[in-house]
Amino acid sequence: LHAGGVVMMLFLAPLGLAGRTFVATAFLVGVALNLVKVWPYLGLGLIDGASLTISLQMIPALAVGAVLGLLLNHKLPKVWFNRMILTIVIVVGVKLLLS
Repeated sequence: LHAGGVVMMLFLAPLGLAGRTFVATAFLVGVALNLVKVWPYLGLGLIDGASLTISLQMIPALAVGAVLGLLLNHKLPKVWFNRMILTIVIVVGVKLLLS
């Protein structure tokens, strides 16, 4: 579990961004941070054939999650979107505390 997303959600949630803006901002920050991490991860040997294989196997789940996220983003009112984000932050936070 990568805990950086939780901190980002806690930072973005109080900004009151609209759902699409929130998701787009989180996506762009995530892409930028992950691009910065590629070279150190390669240097440490954390990215290899096995990890790339697992990543490729996860693409279908990523696609399903992206489609569900788009649907929820368009359907949920802003207040429920924010509640959902904070619920996810709480659940992930509890998991991190217990692991």
